[in-house]
Amino acid sequence: MTSNSDVKIPIEEAPDKNKILDIVCSPNMKHVATLDEINNISFWTVINQEQLLKKVKTVCIDNIRINENGEKIFAISNNRHFSISLNRIDPYNFKIFEVKSAKEILLNFPDLQNEIDFLSFIDRSIFDDENMIMINTRYYRAYIFSSKEKDNNITWVYKSMIELKYFNKIYITPKGNLIIFNDTIYEITMWDIEKLLVNTRILIDWSCTLEYVEISDDEKLLFVCTKDRKTKKTSVFTYSTETEINISSFTTNLDIDRLHLIASKKGERLLYRYIDNSGKYMFNLKQNQGAYIIKSDKIIYTNDGKVLIEELVSGNWIEYLRKGLKDTNSITAPSKKTIDIIIKFIKNESTGVYNDDKAEFEGKFLKWGLELDEKSVRLTVVDCQKKWNDTKKQLDILPSFCPNGKNFIFNCEVLENDDFITFTCIGVIIWTYEISGIKMHYFWNDWNAYLGRFYFENTDFRALLGRLYDWTSYRILPASSYETVYKNLYVKFGESELFKEFLERNIENEFYLTLYGRTLMETLISVKDEKWVRNLENHPTVIARTLASIGFVVPSAFVIPNSMSSHLFCYGRYYNLSKSFFDRLISNLRVRWINFKENYFQKFQERCPLLRDYIVKPVINFYCVGNSSTILAISLPNFVSYPTKYNFWKELILPSTNPFGHSNKVDVINEEFYGYLNGEALLNFKWNTYRRKYYLAIWTIYTIFFLSFVCAASYYQSISQTTLFILLDVTICLGIWHLVFELRQFIYAPLNYMSSVWNFLDLAAIISTTATSIDWLTNGSAPTWAITFSTLFLEIKFILFFRSWKFFGIYLAMIMKTVDKVISFVIIFGLFTLAFAHSLHLLLQSESEIFQGIC
Repeated sequence: MTSNSDVKIPIEEAPDKNKILDIVCSPNMKHVATLDEINNISFWTVINQEQLLKKVKTVCIDNIRINENGEKIFAISNNRHFSISLNRIDPYNFKIFEVKSAKEILLNFPDLQNEIDFLSFIDRSIFDDENMIMINTRYYRAYIFSSKEKDNNITWVYKSMIELKYFNKIYITPKGNLIIFNDTIYEITMWDIEKLLVNTRILIDWSCTLEYVEISDDEKLLFVCTKDRKTKKTSVFTYSTETEINISSFTTNLDIDRLHLIASKKGERLLYRYIDNSGKYMFNLKQNQGAYIIKSDKIIYTNDGKVLIEELVSGNWIEYLRKGLKDTNSITAPSKKTIDIIIKFIKNESTGVYNDDKAEFEGKFLKWGLELDEKSVRLTVVDCQKKWNDTKKQLDILPSFCPNGKNFIFNCEVLENDDFITFTCIGVIIWTYEISGIKMHYFWNDWNAYLGRFYFENTDFRALLGRLYDWTSYRILPASSYETVYKNLYVKFGESELFKEFLERNIENEFYLTLYGRTLMETLISVKDEKWVRNLENHPTVIARTLASIGFVVPSAFVIPNSMSSHLFCYGRYYNLSKSFFDRLISNLRVRWINFKENYFQKFQERCPLLRDYIVKPVINFYCVGNSSTILAISLPNFVSYPTKYNFWKELILPSTNPFGHSNKVDVINEEFYGYLNGEALLNFKWNTYRRKYYLAIWTIYTIFFLSFVCAASYYQSISQTTLFILLDVTICLGIWHLVFELRQFIYAPLNYMSSVWNFLDLAAIISTTATSIDWLTNGSAPTWAITFSTLFLEIKFILFFRSWKFFGIYLAMIMKTVDKVISFVIIFGLFTLAFAHSLHLLLQSESEIFQGIC
């Protein structure tokens, strides 16, 4: 670390024959900065459509900071402002300057910040002005600055500061979102820093370490690269940021270094770079050994000291995949051309007409065919490249209610991804080919009734056309017409029920669930079919997504088939959501069994392997002692952590805040927390482990306080004076003890304390009882009305202790909530009553005086 003096950056021409180590570009990809091996920074500009970039300037920087990962952090903006991290702390550990004039630009931080670990420029198309996002990892803070132009000078103005929670790794996306990884619960979250909302929550397996994440250009797909701690294998997972569901994954022994999603509008593929045994960087699709950037299907790369830019995805991309790379994998990303084909046909603008003589339709590697007669329509497919299978597969696609097979097909065409689209008298159908055969991929017809009564020529397709016109995604097509499919589940197509198979495939396949799961669930709920809804609900992907939505996280994707673990409301790990006494009893017995098995029985089995293999295991498997379960975690670290430093007297006099009764935004309980199942589980866990004991202890002390005064008030005539004085002394001591705790609550949150009517009831019961007891001891007697009201308040408060029992608690909670809501009305109504009573009293008093004067 250098001294606090400002470090000057010498601006001078530097040679360009040195090896370029790293490269960055502006958000609009028009400006590029490169770093070579002797710390020279060169600036380049894209000129029109030329492939070769023009060098603008070179500067030499000696004190570039290297972070803990061995990286040098620098960035360039659309307005050619350059930022780089330096080994200095005054005024901060980085420098921003204008490339052309080399003038340094100073920033004003709200908290005198001087250390920044991550910095990124965000495009103007995302925000009103170009923004700069900076992250401080020591204090977990994000700073946003916005560019302002005045008199041809651009300055950066502080916009906002965001307090972040703990994270192990953080990434800034091109659209200004934050991807945060918390290694305590293995959760990846994507934050929208403009709306301050979590868009995505994703969990990775606890047995893996997170290597890095990448995101697609449209930020709809998130790629997570992990490495298993034991096997050292690399796994890549693809998640939808909208549905949070894992779309696909693969595991490899390769040491993958970088990931890129390319050709998202044509036929997307994952390009990854890995390190081979010789230490060289290798690619699975395209080779490049120098520094490079891939963005928006363009690649900016270096070659012999020069910087070039070119299109990474050619116009004939699919043909290149099929013939150049011999890629026979399915293409799930249809182009806009697919939608145009459907729209043209529906509007009768399609020029193609199906011809019986044209029985074959050849694609890039599949050859589709139609064989028609009056009784059947057979769709055939064969792999013309013989990469999968050269055997012809066929499927009868004529529904049983269609009288003539020759009138079933209106038009058909092979799509760019080798799927086959048919325009039939029952709707628009896209077919796809898998190893198992021909499958229905999409079906559109918003008839929503039995298709035997559907007439294609007389149908208005405005609803479908509206969906197609409004569709903006280049990755997927609109959802199929699930209600029409449901209404025709058992229609026969030859020997098959294709609609039923299609719906089952949509429920079982994660691809459909990821893209259309919500639409499918809404349809099944609307038709009120409990069987199909349950089939969808029981899918592991839907369960995982639901659990993530309600606040639980799934640290491992593995399901334990024969688990003998403890119950949700017992303690330790939580495995199911039942609350019955029988389930809790079974859970406790399972816990005891696990302890016995791990400590004693396991050692016994190791000593007697024959007994284990031929008696123990068969018995356990035969009787199915365990139950299927999965591990759930509660992603609320602040609710289960406690301060490391504890002072009893400070806690007694001035208690610290806790997340159950304090929010960062308001000084009242955040009731939203208690509306989620994980909040209930956490509260029950704490209640069962220790809170019940505290509650019973408090109740016991209050019961002694209550009974001491009630017994004295009820039996003072039949007990001795000494016994009466002992009861009153106990009442006074316990009353003062209760008052101390009421005072602590008031000191902790005065406004919150005064806002609850039940706190006034507590004060009335404690103060009136204590004061009456003191007066009784002092004077030898107490007013009857004081004893009566004190007893009333004490008994009401005693009854409220039963709210911990579910049998009473629900109704007591309803009463208490209602009183809190109507207390203002009761006070106002009481004031009006008092006003009328006072006026009536004056009126009657005045009439009495007049009558006496007459007499």
